[in-house]
Amino acid sequence: AEICYLRTLGNPFFVLQFMSILQSDGLLLYDLSSMRWTWDINRIERETKYISNLVDFLKVRMKRMSRNVQFLLQTAACLGTTFSRSAIDITWKEQRHDALEEMTDLSDLLDFVEDERFLIKRGNNSYQWVHDTAQEAAMSLSDEIDASFKSRIGRTLLSALNEEELEDELFEVVDLINRGNSATRPELAALNLRAAEKAQSLSAYESAATYVKYGAALLPRNHWTSDRQLTLDLYRLGAKMELVLGHNRAAAGYCNAVFQRQDCSAMEKLPVRMAVIAELSSGDVSSKNKALEMCLKTLKELGYTFIWNKTLLPVQALFFLIKTVKKTKERLKHRHFDSSQGEMKDPKCLAITQILARIAYICYHTDSIFLNALSMCHLVNLTLKHGKHDLAAYGIVSLGCFAWVVLKDFETVTLCAESASEMQETLDPLNWGKTTMIANVFCLPWTRPLGDCASSIQNAYRSCLRFSQKMHAMWCLLWSDVLIPYMLGTPLSKLLKNYPRLILEMEEHHEFETAAILKMTCQAFVNIISGKVTSVKGALFNIEADAGQSATFRGTFHFLEGELLFHSNLEDAAHRASKHGNKFQRLCPAACLGMLEEFHRGVALYAVARKRKSRKYKSRASKIHRKVKQWIVDLNPNVEHYDLLLDAEHASLRSKTHQAADDYYQMSIASATKSGHLAHCGLCHERYADFLLIRCDKEGAVQHLSEAIRYYKEWGAGGKVYQLMKQQLRWEQC
Repeated sequence: AEICYLRTLGNPFFVLQFMSILQSDGLLLYDLSSMRWTWDINRIERETKYISNLVDFLKVRMKRMSRNVQFLLQTAACLGTTFSRSAIDITWKEQRHDALEEMTDLSDLLDFVEDERFLIKRGNNSYQWVHDTAQEAAMSLSDEIDASFKSRIGRTLLSALNEEELEDELFEVVDLINRGNSATRPELAALNLRAAEKAQSLSAYESAATYVKYGAALLPRNHWTSDRQLTLDLYRLGAKMELVLGHNRAAAGYCNAVFQRQDCSAMEKLPVRMAVIAELSSGDVSSKNKALEMCLKTLKELGYTFIWNKTLLPVQALFFLIKTVKKTKERLKHRHFDSSQGEMKDPKCLAITQILARIAYICYHTDSIFLNALSMCHLVNLTLKHGKHDLAAYGIVSLGCFAWVVLKDFETVTLCAESASEMQETLDPLNWGKTTMIANVFCLPWTRPLGDCASSIQNAYRSCLRFSQKMHAMWCLLWSDVLIPYMLGTPLSKLLKNYPRLILEMEEHHEFETAAILKMTCQAFVNIISGKVTSVKGALFNIEADAGQSATFRGTFHFLEGELLFHSNLEDAAHRASKHGNKFQRLCPAACLGMLEEFHRGVALYAVARKRKSRKYKSRASKIHRKVKQWIVDLNPNVEHYDLLLDAEHASLRSKTHQAADDYYQMSIASATKSGHLAHCGLCHERYADFLLIRCDKEGAVQHLSEAIRYYKEWGAGGKVYQLMKQQLRWEQC
């Protein structure tokens, strides 16, 4: 056992291999007379001293096998960790040479190698090395396995595999060719570009950058004339991947190679520029501002007039928005955006739509709402003038968001969202997920049940993943699995169960902003459960390490801080609401989370207005109350119990309307119960109990406080439950 461990380091695979060598060399024998294994420990130690490492150890076994088996192992080693049966078939037939022994059937050889525990056959007609050290040992069996040999195997596979098989073996084939190829061949450069694009889709950015580097080196000297588009595609992807990896100098090399070409038009430079813009716009605020400057400069180079004045921007945006909304509503009402609508064909116009959409994205994340609105109006006007394009539905639904945020026009919100959904069915499905997410986070929740919106966002998540739109996919995941369920009063423990799966997926896709928002959201849930901390900090989230700079991050952080205060101390929550007002809506305009934030502010303000008889708090609460009333008028199906509870709180401020308040509280409880919102069921009972105590109905107050405790316990707010139980005890002792 000591020698086995010394020679194999305890690796189970190598222990089995070592035992096989001992048996074949006669060092380990089975004695039939005594029915036991026998060995000479000194002889084993002496004759296995040559095994200095695990690779040498396996090479000893392999070299004892026939030349056919050795050549098969060498060839298989070149094909990678896993390889298909068709790949080994092709390579075996083309690469075996005359010096081999008389040919043995390949199936027999593969069965033999499998029995010797070097390869494992997988269910999908492919093979896998049992250990990477076995592959390394097979590769070093002979000096014949050099770079040129590997390159020949790669070229053989390239010419023999069909398109589907090549896609499965793409990385292995390209790696083999690259190892021994020095010829400048455009078709091999194109193959490296294909591998780089596939690596990018798998988030293997280092590999993608390496493939681009190989591809660029394989271009001929006159590549700017002979292979212009291939060159531009390689440099575009190279710039993007190097920026992702933080290799700014390498990225600048690709960019300068294109930008310094006098014979490259603005349209030819555009893909490289857009790659740089896309990467900059995913960075911090400073990077986003650089991306915005580059977008505006590119629009100017393309000859598109995008005039804006920083001082007059609010007026300019409002005027253009009213004009665009009016024109768009007229077209949408007359169903002019049907399947017969013309399509935008001009490449320059299509490029301008991409830049305008990027400006809107940057502005949303830098809290530049008016410039965002202006860019979206330009995008929609281009659609109205030149016809549909891939971003047409995205532009229409975004216009609906601004119609709500700026103009409070719910009719346009619904019309734009529904029309965009219909329009998207006739467009490239690439943007379906993004359009659906925007419609169901910013537009439709104000007129449709939140549960329906969450289901649509889940479908959008799958669509975004399908088209490698990982950023939008992760936002879909955050809304459908965390934020909207929280708005619906889902038990906190159930929401936290999703955390490990969601954070893993977000970090695997390098979407660190959504991951940070998920961390702080779940940290807030943990703190509501414990009731010990009234700020967003703890084991899951550290504001110093995980802080983001975007308006969305800051808005969500502000919302969660408000939630923690609301569920721990209504008076502190009211003071904060009075101080900050509708800060969340300013940072995250139109986001459906604003419904809940607005409602909770209103309840907190009314609570303190009743307790302190404060006109200031009453005035601010009434303003929110009127807003919720308007939501009811605009047929928002998600806020019925919001409205009823605020009615009750308002009526409770005057003794004349106490009977009405009593009725409203009971209706709000019934409505919240019907909606299944556990937290709000508890809240309605809690506020009713406080009201009944003022009316000296201690028995009724204690009864409703007990109900509040039951609902809060079911929701999972342990801190709130403990607080109310202490309060109940005090009431009972009075």
